[in-house]
Amino acid sequence: GQFCNPGGVLVSPSNEIFVADIDNGRVQVHNTEGVYLRHFPTVVPGTLDKEMEPLDVCMDGKGTLWVVGGGASADHVVQYSKDGTAMTQFELPTGALYFRGI
Repeated sequence: GQFCNPGGVLVSPSNEIFVADIDNGRVQVHNTEGVYLRHFPTVVPGTLDKEMEPLDVCMDGKGTLWVVGGGASADHVVQYSKDGTAMTQFELPTGALYFRGI
């Protein structure tokens, strides 16, 4: 995948590299040799924002992904499975003048 303004990076315990692809509105996944494996769009479940620009990504101890980013109406933290299925989300206060990180 072609990046457009890459942001936060995470290397998983299974050696997959997850990269927040800000301007493409997705998270890309590569192997440790840099070979593209897949991507998923950063959708926001249960809100008016159908998508968001992902800024940072992390993984919890259970292997689920957490992505922070901005949508049209709010900033969000969204939980995704490793295959990119949106699971839950919560909103953050808007109006931040900085990039959010996890």
